[in-house]
Amino acid sequence: MSEELKLEGKFLDAKTLGLTEKQYCGLIQTLAWLEAGKLDHENEKGITRFDMGHWRQYTSCGTVCCIGGTAEVLAGLPYGGMFAKGNQELRNLFYPGSSKWRAVTYPLHPGWMASTAQAAVALRSYLETGKADWNAAMKTPKHPKRRR
Repeated sequence: MSEELKLEGKFLDAKTLGLTEKQYCGLIQTLAWLEAGKLDHENEKGITRFDMGHWRQYTSCGTVCCIGGTAEVLAGLPYGGMFAKGNQELRNLFYPGSSKWRAVTYPLHPGWMASTAQAAVALRSYLETGKADWNAAMKTPKHPKRRR
């Protein structure tokens, strides 16, 4: 995963978002990969690799799944290295529909079924405004036309 992808946008800095530089870089790289469609292909079982319902999935093909798990791998962070204690907005990005910083998941929010295109909208929103707008993200078409 060493390919460098370019992004356009006006992002808040790591300090404003309450992130370490490694966490921040991992999220920026994840956005680039999501927007370029690099996480939107299938493994040997025909299952889409990206899945907001799994942090990381260890399989023979080495897939990573959600925004946080992908960012950890791209940033070289250990499992759980994307968490920032007390950062509710980051939690909202990783757990769509969550309202408390606790170990309860909220699978009823449609963000749990987000495509890579929809997850990219939520992540871009977080990086630009400090808030993950999952409602706007889920209005995005699941599979937009790819840029060449």
